[in-house]
Amino acid sequence: MSSVSVRYCQNSLDNKGILFFNIGKGCILRLAVSIYSLRKYYTGVVGVLLCEDDECSKVVIEALKPFNIEIYWFKRTLNLKRNTGYTIKPEVLSQTPYGLTLFCDSDTIFTCSPERLFKIIDEYDLILTSYRDWVTTGSRIAKRIRSLRDILSPEQIQKSLEYGTAINTGVVGYRRSVLEKFFQDWIETTLKGSGRFIIDEIACQCIAYKYKHKLIETVWNYSCREKSMNDAKIIHYHGRKHARPDRYASGFIWLDTLDELEKTGIVDANHLKTFVQWDRYVRRYREKNG
Repeated sequence: MSSVSVRYCQNSLDNKGILFFNIGKGCILRLAVSIYSLRKYYTGVVGVLLCEDDECSKVVIEALKPFNIEIYWFKRTLNLKRNTGYTIKPEVLSQTPYGLTLFCDSDTIFTCSPERLFKIIDEYDLILTSYRDWVTTGSRIAKRIRSLRDILSPEQIQKSLEYGTAINTGVVGYRRSVLEKFFQDWIETTLKGSGRFIIDEIACQCIAYKYKHKLIETVWNYSCREKSMNDAKIIHYHGRKHARPDRYASGFIWLDTLDELEKTGIVDANHLKTFVQWDRYVRRYREKNG
């Protein structure tokens, strides 16, 4: 059964676009901060897929209007107790309205224009990003791969372990033409492991060896765990690390970007206050630090 169905509220005349998606309240603040950082460098098409079932979606639309984004809708038909977002992510991404799509997670900060990535997508059809210097034979990634032994064959597990580079799905670029085979495989593998933590990423890791693609530099999906952000073009905060400057110095970059957004007045102050309350990590940080 399909876990999502998309209803477009408008059609883009552009051949390429940067795409985000959101489900629930917890990541809306991160989405707003990411798009704000993106719009400082990029004036092209930006689209956001929102869940029809989320009451907060109307507020999101109103808040993000100043960023000149396109809104698309998906209807969630898969309900899980945990990790629904990870499970439906590949299928949501497959519904892109754009010929060339650069998808980015909401917990990202842009430090330059990502425009050049579209040239790479145009050349290779599918681009994936590596995670730091981690490899598939390392203990953590190997454990994740082997965790799918109940849904993948021994041969698939072995080839996934031999792939080499650890993949992170926080930034993915693709041409619509790759959707039929790659996305069908990604969706099916993810759904077989539905409800598991970061199942979208583990599934992608385990099918990547089957498909032609380009692994791009880590600077385009730069882990917030790194000590220096000097080389980063897109900083990725991995879900819960954006408001933890006590552990990750890059958290100050995210918090400073939020402060900057608040001072600009681009987004209604009341909306931002609400979004802060919905983001428990930022709320806790401000309660503790003022």
